[in-house]
Amino acid sequence: YQAVRSDAIPKEDLKTAYEQIVLLQTMDTVLYEAQRQGRLSFYMTSTGEEACHFGSAMALQPSLIHISE
Repeated sequence: YQAVRSDAIPKEDLKTAYEQIVLLQTMDTVLYEAQRQGRLSFYMTSTGEEACHFGSAMALQPSLIHISE
């Protein structure tokens, strides 16, 4: 395992990842509130886990197929 310095990642990629994390947090809020109101039967938020998902996805090459659960 070798850590990657933050300056080794292009700033545009970091900005995109941050925007996607904020979008996921917004989606979590909307869907969780819908679940609490009874409009959805089940919804589990990813609060506190956003960076894990996006960090690992950023390490993948665009040509790879990524299937998540």
